[in-house]
Amino acid sequence: MDNVLSVALAKKENEVLALIETQKSETAELVRKQQKEIQDSLANLEANRQKLAAEIQQINKTTTPVTESYIPTAEDSLIVAEIKGLETKKSQTKLLTEKLIAENEKLLAQAIEKEKSQLVASIPTKKEAKSTETTKKTKQPIAASKKPKTDIKPEEFIGIKADYTLAYQLEEYYIMSYHYEALEAVVKTMKSNAPVKVLIEGHTDNSGPDVYNKYIASKRANTVKRKLVKMGCDETRIITESKGEANPRYSNDTREGRALNRRVEIYLK
Repeated sequence: MDNVLSVALAKKENEVLALIETQKSETAELVRKQQKEIQDSLANLEANRQKLAAEIQQINKTTTPVTESYIPTAEDSLIVAEIKGLETKKSQTKLLTEKLIAENEKLLAQAIEKEKSQLVASIPTKKEAKSTETTKKTKQPIAASKKPKTDIKPEEFIGIKADYTLAYQLEEYYIMSYHYEALEAVVKTMKSNAPVKVLIEGHTDNSGPDVYNKYIASKRANTVKRKLVKMGCDETRIITESKGEANPRYSNDTREGRALNRRVEIYLK
């Protein structure tokens, strides 16, 4: 039960972190644009200042120096005011960035706490669990049918190359339309060759926690097995195994490698 809670919290935390990263990226882009505008404005002001300095220098060369103090022109006053405005805008941008980061961190903490409370509330107490179990026994007095036994062992498939590989999107485990070609080929082989044994291995990339990856890999493998049985294959000739992220076929350092590692491998013997 603790593992389920930890996995769910980790998943929700990853989702919220991804949302915050998106917001941070958008904020950073906004700050970058504003900084670019400030830099461009400062560059224009510097060009105007240099131009004005050159004009003053030229005037000084052609006129007699005076002892009176320099009186700023209306244009000088506008330049000074614009510089002050840009400095104020820069400070406001910095404050806005800090505010957004603080709000994102607060939202993350609130989301995690809320998810934790919901999960804890959804877990039945010992009394409730006992009551539910009693109800189930009352409503279902007939014993459930036993799961078909099989003598197949995963060790029998060591050294054998996978006959079929099914690809998956992140966290997906259900059957997609592009899986049917391989599944139909497996069904055809099993129906035409009675001694054939099948191993279905579920794999993931390393995006999530190890416990969660084992869970997703197991769901993938068992979903494929149930589909093959539904399509007419003998359940006693099929076994599944969850590898999680333990056996990557490609590097998990790239997006393409992680996509190829999210897979189900089907072995026939």
